[in-house]
Amino acid sequence: MIINRRQLRTKVLQMLYAYEQTDDAKLSVFEKNLSGSIEKMYHLYLLYLLLLIEFKELAARKIEESKKKFRPSKDDLSPSYNFIENRLLVDLTDNVKLKNKMTKNGVSWSSEMDMVRAVFNKIRNSGLYQEYLAQENPGLDEDAAFLIKMFKDFVVNNEVLLSYFEEQSIYWIEDIDLVASMIVKSFKRAKKTEGHVELLDLFKDEKDEKKFYKQLFHQAVMRSDEIDEIIKIHTKNWEIERIALMDVLLMRLAVTEAIVFSSIPVKVTLNEYIELAKQYSTNKSNFFINGVLDKAFISLKAVGKIKKSGRGLLE
Repeated sequence: MIINRRQLRTKVLQMLYAYEQTDDAKLSVFEKNLSGSIEKMYHLYLLYLLLLIEFKELAARKIEESKKKFRPSKDDLSPSYNFIENRLLVDLTDNVKLKNKMTKNGVSWSSEMDMVRAVFNKIRNSGLYQEYLAQENPGLDEDAAFLIKMFKDFVVNNEVLLSYFEEQSIYWIEDIDLVASMIVKSFKRAKKTEGHVELLDLFKDEKDEKKFYKQLFHQAVMRSDEIDEIIKIHTKNWEIERIALMDVLLMRLAVTEAIVFSSIPVKVTLNEYIELAKQYSTNKSNFFINGVLDKAFISLKAVGKIKKSGRGLLE
């Protein structure tokens, strides 16, 4: 899977923040945008994989064109096939499941081939690429190591590609590190599977995960007045209007999750939102949020508003 519960919580938090910052916001529109932003992650994942396949095709075409020169050189007639025979690239190119998913998701670089060629030319002229071509009979480890370094150095950090992705979706810049890390992990695992690159799904359990993020966002909006009152009770020395919006939203989501999802342990919910506070709020926010939520959860359990069922859940 590409996305886990923590990333789903992050997506919900980001969309809730945008919702709260929008005048006359329509819940249905933001619910649709939330689903779209999550599903778009898979589109980005497929685009990256297809880009590597396009590089392989460009390299193969370049070899054939060089052979057909009026006066081909020795190198033109005896080229290195290391790149186009890279085991991981060959596996990606031949992967029927990947082809079907790209067709289903409408993934293509056909309208951006000038950009693809420019990116590949930069790779082709690099020392990394030339050193790889010069290797004699590289093994699977060398194939994987080269592809990982090429991907990290020339694809993930390519400014032209980053600008393109940002234009295509406002959510993708936030997603690139996660998606790229999943691809690199697949390449590393391919060393143990004879070059087979495992194609990841977006969700571990699509039905369950979709239900989770949709319900979390919807309930956080619909119960906002009720839950903000709970937060007020446990921030006696603070008026809620004086608390940073991000902190309020983190606590609102945490309380919503604790109340609505009976199968998620309170401790898990508390820890997850403390971690999100470290990432999205101030240095001291995680201690403040921890204190408020701890008191809120104790009181909500005491009055029966938090009810948990299943193994390993806090009483």
